[in-house]
Amino acid sequence: MGKQETQGEFYFMYNVGENVIDRSSLKTGTIVNLNEQEKTFEIKFDDGSTEWITEENVSKFLLETDPNPNRTKLF
Repeated sequence: MGKQETQGEFYFMYNVGENVIDRSSLKTGTIVNLNEQEKTFEIKFDDGSTEWITEENVSKFLLETDPNPNRTKLF
């Protein structure tokens, strides 16, 4: 999920500054560095700690928000 392989080349689907979640610890953070050779990400977590994580353990962090309660139409 964290990668796209095209003709034997490796491309990250993540960018520095993206909010992600570490699947193993369920901690959220921001990508601060990428290592394309080792296919790892340096994540700065919300608690201030940093850690290098393999691409298999990283997912994009999506936050669902409620619609505006004052709005009567959904389109």
